[in-house]
Amino acid sequence: MNIGEIIKSSRERAGISMRELGRLSGVNSSEISKIESGLRPSPNLKTLKKLCRYLDIRLNDLIFEMGLGATYNPKNKILIDYYKNLDIKNVKLPYKALKYKYNDTLKQIKKFNEMKEDKRYHDELIDLIKILEYENDTTKFILNILEEKILSNFLNES
Repeated sequence: MNIGEIIKSSRERAGISMRELGRLSGVNSSEISKIESGLRPSPNLKTLKKLCRYLDIRLNDLIFEMGLGATYNPKNKILIDYYKNLDIKNVKLPYKALKYKYNDTLKQIKKFNEMKEDKRYHDELIDLIKILEYENDTTKFILNILEEKILSNFLNES
């Protein structure tokens, strides 16, 4: 699926027209049409950010689809293979660091959720919360890989 298809299917799933999405996001509906039709295969990130606010899409997913980054994407085969193939002797330190990061990010998400009622920062906080949730989803994904590896090693030793 390309970016335009992702945006179109999310918009249709939300039951809103291009014109309505344009009104909500501040992005011209003709620009949305170009993105959805594939005439604009690599839209401006600021535009994507605005659209993501009103659709059930994570900006990081679109960035991944554009090939611009994948550090925190659970679809990233390199990331998955790296942690699955990590030598058991080298699992403890990344596991502890990721566990700490996961718990710390949960605290940040909670704090930002409490602050988002302030209208001055609402949109920015929503974007930040989505990014943090995305990172935490991937951290949890990696933690599961490492926990499976640790458990498997423990069971094989017994």
